[in-house]
Amino acid sequence: MMLQIFDVNDALAFGLPSAIIIDILKEFPHGWTVKEIMENCPYISEKKIRKALKELTDLGIIVAKKSSHPMDHTVRYYLWEEEDEG
Repeated sequence: MMLQIFDVNDALAFGLPSAIIIDILKEFPHGWTVKEIMENCPYISEKKIRKALKELTDLGIIVAKKSSHPMDHTVRYYLWEEEDEG
């Protein structure tokens, strides 16, 4: 089991689920799926995870990248970085 740490400022600005997700993406930047986040944060409902991901994506804090394979509909989430623009 993973110890969950989050930035209090992120929690105040975006809510606790979002703050935890931001920390996960900082600590493990390989990209996360909704399923992987759910497995590592069983105390946050799928609905709250999806809502947090949408809000963070809409705010430009994270990016959602779909698989390049046409048969794979997996979406992975990453912290936004400047090189993601290009």
